[in-house]
Amino acid sequence: MNQQPPYEVGTPPTGFPPQGYYQPVVPAETSGLATVSLVAGIASVTPLGFLVFPPIVGAVTGALALVRIRGSAGHLKGTTMALWGTVLSGFSLLVLLVVGGFLAVAADQGATVPETVAEQAPDAVEGEPVEPAPEPAEPEPAPEAQGETVAMGEAGTTGDWEVTVTGIETQASYTDEFDFTEYPQGEFQVVQMEVSNQGTEATMFDAEEAVTLIDADGNSHAASFLVGDFFYTDINPGNSATGDVVVDVPAGTEISAVEIVDPWDFADPLTVTVN
Repeated sequence: MNQQPPYEVGTPPTGFPPQGYYQPVVPAETSGLATVSLVAGIASVTPLGFLVFPPIVGAVTGALALVRIRGSAGHLKGTTMALWGTVLSGFSLLVLLVVGGFLAVAADQGATVPETVAEQAPDAVEGEPVEPAPEPAEPEPAPEAQGETVAMGEAGTTGDWEVTVTGIETQASYTDEFDFTEYPQGEFQVVQMEVSNQGTEATMFDAEEAVTLIDADGNSHAASFLVGDFFYTDINPGNSATGDVVVDVPAGTEISAVEIVDPWDFADPLTVTVN
């Protein structure tokens, strides 16, 4: 039986590393492609990204860096840098594609082909000046409806109503047929008139909608709603009614005309001039 030779003290057996020996650990290096990808990705989201070159570089180097880091068995690092570079570059490329598409569509829609002289005047003889086409005449505005104008005391017509204004008085108050007295904010202008229904149906003469006073400055003053004699009164065809229309105007107002219109017939207004 063979005996192994004795070992010296402190000498390790054959096949084992000597005492105190260790294998050095090599630290992983940062991938240069990952660094380039991150720098190019950051540049892509700045105005430099419109140069198109940084996003392409960032996307390509980022993809290559990820492949090499995965196959380096831990000798290369920089996965996060490569991912960020790839994402930023890809986002910048997507924005550039969308903006470019919008610009292309806008340019296509806005493109116009200038007309040549021959297209504008195909019958023109070569060498002769082309006369410009005459401008179209502007349409004349339709004449405004004037309606009838009469003096106070004369009968006039608007729609189905024949109206005669017999007088206008200034009053500080007005007492109706029910002995109810109303007071104005300024002063009352009381218009005495006679109205006759010339239509074929019974109709109410709505003084609030039908009667307007025009002052010397051209301002319009509407009749009062609950003051006066014409209040929800139907007048049969051929019949007439006489009463007051009360208008509250500022004190000292000078009345120049009474305008009366049939609100149910959309007729032209009747204007009664005031002396």
